[in-house]
Amino acid sequence: VKSWFALQMEKFKREQAQQLEAIKADLSLVVRLRGSAEEKRAEIAAKILISCLQFLDFLRAVMVPARYGRSQEPGNEGFLKEINSRWQAAHESHVEFSKSWVLAETYLPAEAGDLVERIWKLRGEIQIDQDMHFDMAAQGGPRDHQFWEGGFGESVRVKVAALRDEAKALLRPIAQLEAQPSAIGH
Repeated sequence: VKSWFALQMEKFKREQAQQLEAIKADLSLVVRLRGSAEEKRAEIAAKILISCLQFLDFLRAVMVPARYGRSQEPGNEGFLKEINSRWQAAHESHVEFSKSWVLAETYLPAEAGDLVERIWKLRGEIQIDQDMHFDMAAQGGPRDHQFWEGGFGESVRVKVAALRDEAKALLRPIAQLEAQPSAIGH
């Protein structure tokens, strides 16, 4: 009886050792897959961060009328043409930003998609306010401060700067593979 129990115990230990080895192998595979998934997320986060920063830099540039001096006056066609050419020159940047938006919504936490959406919304607001400013000027009316401020003013530059800081704070830790609870969905 004693030898039978010893034999059963030995058999049980071997089975447990085999199961333990199988679990270790599975765990090793999971760790490797998770590591490659994290690396992929980091790579995508870096692309999205670069796209956001470049797009926000474009927005900052499209709002700068300073070098035109008096050409900012209502009705000045040169100023209108310059601003329109800036928007047209950014077509590829818009396309790349749209691609980044899809990547953000696919691979990153919801906060990243929300950030990209807010950047895009601000772009629309700036463009509409600039268009309204120029439309009012074309009608010969006085410069409307609300549209000027929304398209070229300091308050909108502050919004762009804040979104730039937020993009860096949210996406840089993911891009650099830093463990951050909100960044990795814990």
